[in-house]
Amino acid sequence: MKKVFIVLFGLFLTLKAEGSMVSFYLIETGLSESVNDNQFAVQWENAFMDVFFDGGLIVSNAPVLRLANKPSGDILRYVNMNDARNAGIDFVIIGQLDFTHNGAPSDITFFIYQVTPGEKILERHIPGRTTRSAREEYEYMKAIARGFITYIH
Repeated sequence: MKKVFIVLFGLFLTLKAEGSMVSFYLIETGLSESVNDNQFAVQWENAFMDVFFDGGLIVSNAPVLRLANKPSGDILRYVNMNDARNAGIDFVIIGQLDFTHNGAPSDITFFIYQVTPGEKILERHIPGRTTRSAREEYEYMKAIARGFITYIH
C-alpha cells in the first residue's frame, strides 16, 4: 500500500498543471454619466469569466471604462499592456460595447491580443440584440465566449 501511495504521489508531482492567464477589459461608449452600472457590461463580463474559468484558464478583469464617444485608432491606448505583461497576463480580451442610447448596445466589438509580443489575434464585430429573455441573452453571451476560447492557447 505504501508503494502505491509513493507511486501516485510521484505521478502527481510530475504532472504539470498550466493555464493561460486572461484579463478582460470592457469599454462602454455613448452612455450618459447618469447611468450608473450597466447590466449589459456586467452580463458580458460574467459570461466571459464563467466560460473561461470553466475552460481551465486563469481569469481577471479590470474596471469597466466608460467613454463619451466611440474611440478611433488603436484600442490598446486604453489598456496598459506593460502592466498586463508584468502581472503575467498571457492574453487580453477587450470588449467594446457601443450604445446609441441608454438601452442595449447597438454594436459590440471584441479584440483578443496576445500580451507578448503584443499581437492582435482577433477582431470580431457582433450586432447588439435585445429581443431575447434575460436568460437567453446570457446563454448567447456564453456561446460567444465559448467561440473565443479556441483562440487562447
